[in-house]
Amino acid sequence: MRNDKDSRTESYIHMFLIFSNRIERYMKFILYVCCCLLIVSQIALRIPWIRGIISHVDKLEGVPISTEMKSKK
Repeated sequence: MRNDKDSRTESYIHMFLIFSNRIERYMKFILYVCCCLLIVSQIALRIPWIRGIISHVDKLEGVPISTEMKSKK
């Protein structure tokens, strides 16, 4: 009886390790993809015409300082 219980425990541990390694690999891949997407999106936001497409908040910011100074002169 004891030997059967030990073998079932060993089998469960083995299956758990296989499962957890597989899940860990997928989670690392997803984290890597998310980090790459974050970097690419931040670089894209540095380009004015792409920022105008992606972010609609820039249009709500008001008059830029450089335009305001030119109109006062």
